[in-house]
Amino acid sequence: MTETLLEVRNLTKTFGGLVALRDVTFSIRRGGVVGIIGPNGSGKSTLINVITGIARATMGEVEFCGRSIVGLRPSAIFRLGLNRTFQSTRVFAGMSVRRNLQIVAWTQRLPSSDVDHQLEQFGLASVAELNAENLSYGDRKMLELGMSLIGKPKLVLLDEPLAGVHESVVLRVSTLLREIKTTTFVVVEHNVPFVTTTCEEIFVLNQGQLIANGTPAEIRSNPAVIAAYLGSGADSRRVLERA
Repeated sequence: MTETLLEVRNLTKTFGGLVALRDVTFSIRRGGVVGIIGPNGSGKSTLINVITGIARATMGEVEFCGRSIVGLRPSAIFRLGLNRTFQSTRVFAGMSVRRNLQIVAWTQRLPSSDVDHQLEQFGLASVAELNAENLSYGDRKMLELGMSLIGKPKLVLLDEPLAGVHESVVLRVSTLLREIKTTTFVVVEHNVPFVTTTCEEIFVLNQGQLIANGTPAEIRSNPAVIAAYLGSGADSRRVLERA
């Protein structure tokens, strides 16, 4: 039986009178790529923030590798092997690409060979000595992804990793996520075609609630998902391909 890495049970998050997440329950098994989609304001980023300790759950439980992580600091969750990226790239802009990776490697006491491996794997070897501020937006995204994976974490949550990038970067990321077998990925994305072609399982949030989960084929034809994107009158399976 495949090991459960992440278990989320009855998770609720409120901000005053606003309910951002309501009774969300799901689990992530080891291996592969899982997608989380939903319209704007559905609670996707709030979910990642609560899981990774940036925001505190109002109610509910989050377990990682069988251990409760509710109330832990983000740094403690990171040390357990759960990492994340952010919608806006977070790199050391005034430092070289190589130095960005070295800093992460040093904090985890990793060998320099890990840095060289990341430069090659993420297509950054040719720009290794450039300052991160001089990279294209797509290469900055690749650098952040490389930094998040340098210690081979068990699970990485990617918060809209493809926002604003060229289609060539979308293809690079899709290929990498499917090739890397040492880490499980959860991708929160508005690029639904990317999610449905890259992920084996997809969860759908709407108005803070989990309304569906299943294979890409099941999600494409799910009436509740189609209605969440375009309203209850929508009935075309091509709705999600245009989302």
